[in-house]
Amino acid sequence: MYRLPQAVPKDSMAIGGTWTAGYEHFTAGADARLAMNYQARRVRLVLAGDGPVTGTSDGKPLKTIRGSGTPTLYTLVDDDSSHRARLDIRPAPGIEGCFFTFG
Repeated sequence: MYRLPQAVPKDSMAIGGTWTAGYEHFTAGADARLAMNYQARRVRLVLAGDGPVTGTSDGKPLKTIRGSGTPTLYTLVDDDSSHRARLDIRPAPGIEGCFFTFG
């Protein structure tokens, strides 16, 4: 069980809840959460597994993503310009997070 800190340093990521580490991914368990302090225009995440992923960017709700099996690239944030923000993600148990890309 991981504890998510209140503050996440710039250009860093933290996890909370239960996660299982795999060779090229982490699998969400009970109360899995991920927080990231980033600067970018776009944030994308490769996810696998079945179930919803919800999130916020600086407290504003993002669209719910529904994972559907094999690894797929999903856009979490797509803004007009680059800026610094905090991204909070709550994946359903069984969702696999593979990697992030930024633009």
